[in-house]
Amino acid sequence: DQAAGNLRQHDAEVDATLKSLNNQIENIRSPEGSKKNPARTCRDLKLCHPDWKSGEYWIDPNQGCTVDAIK
Repeated sequence: DQAAGNLRQHDAEVDATLKSLNNQIENIRSPEGSKKNPARTCRDLKLCHPDWKSGEYWIDPNQGCTVDAIK
């Protein structure tokens, strides 16, 4: 049935969108300090990963576009 096929396609799109949003939220909640996933502050990075060693990480205070993140 065409309607059932359309509904399954829509469900797959919704699932993909939800997974993408979940990944984005997790990246904000627990940043890696990488260029792709910078932390908002050094403190945030330390709170999320207390066992990580001191080193160079990427920070993006405005949490906007990662292009302006600093190392």
